[in-house]
Amino acid sequence: MPKPERVEVLVLGSGAGGKLLASHMAKAGRRTAVVERKWIGGSCPNINCLPSKNEVKSAEVAHTVYDAGPFGTVVTDARVDMTQVVSRKRKMVEGLVAMQVDAFRTNGAELILGQAHFVALKTVEVALNDGGTRLLSADRVFLDLGTRPHVPPIPGLAETAFTNIELLELEGSLFANVRPHRPKRVGRAGVVAGIGAAALLGASALTMGVLLRRDRRKAPWR
Repeated sequence: MPKPERVEVLVLGSGAGGKLLASHMAKAGRRTAVVERKWIGGSCPNINCLPSKNEVKSAEVAHTVYDAGPFGTVVTDARVDMTQVVSRKRKMVEGLVAMQVDAFRTNGAELILGQAHFVALKTVEVALNDGGTRLLSADRVFLDLGTRPHVPPIPGLAETAFTNIELLELEGSLFANVRPHRPKRVGRAGVVAGIGAAALLGASALTMGVLLRRDRRKAPWR
């Protein structure tokens, strides 16, 4: 095995914990590297918290249009343009990712885009997204591996289910010429992104239902 590049701190994953740790270590003068496979800044600015809130805001506007009549504003024709909703969300995400990249550049931590796997103690090989590999070893290695959606083992669900990633990219024919209406009441749950998606799609004139596991009806922090 060739001699690896040496850093003091190596962080796998650039989510909330990883990027803050890397920032503190780099600012403290330690040579720091962060390896990120895909979502710079983690899931929150890319595929979860902030993108879902962005699209839910569009749903709130649709509600406002629907309820405008009693307030004296007559709306004779309105529809939800999901292509525009998704475009607005994507522009926000692009801006947030650019902020994350600038933050790494400012604090001095090296951001490496690629897939890492351990090849020895505290040593990883990174398959770079742009091609090629790098071999890195560190005094300390931190794992900030994040999360991913889980599809329950229900027959046929894996072939038809949308995760949060697909839901936030829905546009086009599924929403063609739909008009806003008041969706059915949506219950509260700890699955924030899922409930947000239900509210968004309900406001977009789709019939929605929310299924919860019996042991997950209350948020785990309550």
